[in-house]
Amino acid sequence: SPAPPLGRHSARALCVSWQAGGPHLASGGADGSILLHHAPSRTTVQSMALPAVPGRGAVVWSVRLLADARSLLSGDSAGRVTVWDAKHGTVLTTFAEHEADVSCVAVDEDEGVCYAGGLDGKMICLQLHGRALGRAERTGGSAGGAGGVA
Repeated sequence: SPAPPLGRHSARALCVSWQAGGPHLASGGADGSILLHHAPSRTTVQSMALPAVPGRGAVVWSVRLLADARSLLSGDSAGRVTVWDAKHGTVLTTFAEHEADVSCVAVDEDEGVCYAGGLDGKMICLQLHGRALGRAERTGGSAGGAGGVA
């Protein structure tokens, strides 16, 4: 039989990311929320909400929980990549480089570089310093349909 569910979003859950080598996972929802769960105890240990978008709601399309379980990246329907301090549930920095929804975020093996793809066809590259906490910067250019990846 299935295990009891983890914490619940008030709308559809759209994405999940597992902590590499650890017990946590993050989920993002159509309600603009991000939940950090401790899987063994089946508890939600942190709840975060995307900053409001004037005139419309915000949807979390993609999350990536880093190995330290303190740093989290999200991509949303406002074209933003947000770097979070997941332990405290606070936004550290936001990049609004996309002209449409950010559909996916990924990091390299060392978790030093983030790539974010969007519905606008762009792929942006963000350099993460100190495991993302408070020090991320945009590197290079962004690629459209005919360009290369930065």
